[in-house]
Amino acid sequence: MSVTTLPGLKILWAGGTSCKFEEPTASIDIYDSITSRAKPVGHLTKARYDHSALRLTDGRVLIVGGEGPDRQPTHEIEIYDPSKLKSHRAGSIVTPRCSPSMTQLLDGEVLVTGGFACLTYPAQKPVRSIELYNPRTGHSRIVGEFRAELRYSRDTTLLKDGRVLFTGGVDADGKPVSENEIYDPATARLTAAGAMTVQRCRESIVSLADGSVLFAGGVPCGIYPDNAFKSAEIFNPQTNQFQAVGEMNSAQFCPGIALLKDGRVLLAGGALGTRYSVSENSAELYDPKSQSFSPTGKLTTGRTCPATELRPDGTVLIQGGSFQGSPAGSVSRLSNSETYDPVRGEFTAVPEADRTTEASMPTPAAQ
Repeated sequence: MSVTTLPGLKILWAGGTSCKFEEPTASIDIYDSITSRAKPVGHLTKARYDHSALRLTDGRVLIVGGEGPDRQPTHEIEIYDPSKLKSHRAGSIVTPRCSPSMTQLLDGEVLVTGGFACLTYPAQKPVRSIELYNPRTGHSRIVGEFRAELRYSRDTTLLKDGRVLFTGGVDADGKPVSENEIYDPATARLTAAGAMTVQRCRESIVSLADGSVLFAGGVPCGIYPDNAFKSAEIFNPQTNQFQAVGEMNSAQFCPGIALLKDGRVLLAGGALGTRYSVSENSAELYDPKSQSFSPTGKLTTGRTCPATELRPDGTVLIQGGSFQGSPAGSVSRLSNSETYDPVRGEFTAVPEADRTTEASMPTPAAQ
């Protein structure tokens, strides 16, 4: 199923398969992290799994790709409106693909990239073409192909100048890909970008106030054991190059990340690697002025891959994620929340509401 964070850190679950991994489902549910309750809120127009979802700037949720009944790839695009609790058909993609990446551009159009050819599982042959979808007209068109090797697990970052940066990833053989690329909507062209100082995957990424982009932590691409990095780097959109900055105080994979109102960056939680690694309750702040990291308060609960949301008052809401208490321990999914106050440098648990009138449901780990 797809997992999409809505305002207030409510979570939209759409589609997926039954617990026995049989036919896909069209069900849509919204989970409220404050009340710890989930409720059905409609259905997709077509049952599907291995699709992707993106919250658009107008609050609606775009659903693209995946496989439908009988494991057939689907061209159909749909848009779910949380305010109306309804989903409607909204055009088709040109190239069927499973688990694509989607980025909404500054003009409202959506760049659909990557993913893999659905019927190639378990080989998961990456898709090379790039499409541009217009939510207003429902029209999608091919605008190019990646110059670098076919890859998946790439990261996609919208730059403040409107361009889109593609970094990292592995090729069809699971080997790291060092080439990075930039798509420019003004010219509809891809150009090469500089190499990262470290080939990293599943790092934490955030755009800074000056338009540069921070890449912190992560793990080696396609390598096991994949112990996390302490290193971090900055992408400069004026030079299209990467530059190393100060190291984090501890190596981290998948901490929650948020840009604070004063321009600093919060990194909260995470783990020392993707497998057999204990969830951390440590947190630190990155200061763009000094290009250095410093420790801050401790999370009330160790958590890996939590969702974050900057609130109007400048605090950060941190929700969900997963928890592993020991290297050999089981992994549990968290439904609780906490807030971070950058003035005091403290985390505070959010009280959970009474659950007696409805059954609670676990929160999937943030993706």
